[in-house]
Amino acid sequence: MPARGSRTKLIRKKQSKPEVCISKKRIVVRFVILFFVVVAAGLLTFIHLQFNQQPMRQPTPLSDEKYYFTDSRYSEIRSKFVIRQTSREKVSIEYPITKNNKINKTIAQVITRADRDFRYTATNVLTFNQPMTETISYQITHNNSAALSIIVNIKQDIHGAHPVSLTHFWTFDKKSGEVISLNNLTEQSEKATREIVAAARNNINETIKQRQQAELDLNETITQET
Repeated sequence: MPARGSRTKLIRKKQSKPEVCISKKRIVVRFVILFFVVVAAGLLTFIHLQFNQQPMRQPTPLSDEKYYFTDSRYSEIRSKFVIRQTSREKVSIEYPITKNNKINKTIAQVITRADRDFRYTATNVLTFNQPMTETISYQITHNNSAALSIIVNIKQDIHGAHPVSLTHFWTFDKKSGEVISLNNLTEQSEKATREIVAAARNNINETIKQRQQAELDLNETITQET
């Protein structure tokens, strides 16, 4: 009798192994199903975001621009006017054209960079129905056989709280095309440097008043470095 009992126990132990295997298979199957459910949910979310994301618009093609050249009111300086008007933007840009290509390139790079940023904003900000506006112009403050001083004014209305107003100022060596620093003019004299900076600020302020433009804080714009 004890032998039979022990044999019965052995039989029961042998029969329990398939049940353990089946349980493990169920766990694996459930895990695989859960994995695919998570992956599918992630894919659906990604597809939804891709289809509902606002595509970035390309800026207005440059082929839409109109441009022309004319003599300016300054001696030996011509102007290149660029006009662009669409439902999204209204632009008027005046590039100075001197007899020195290096001077022209330095100024054009600043103007073109500002206009490129404006075009990107005007193309992709769709909140307003009215076109954004940009006006870029220049003024010659000093011009002789050796040096040329020029101011570039950039005004952009992108329908923000306040219009963007930027001023760039250079003095160039007309022969080399290099920017003349105050150190070159003053021979390292700090007093002379301060006087020139103050005179430049006053000159620009007068120009702004004559053009009836908004006043600017020139303390950071017109410095020894600029």
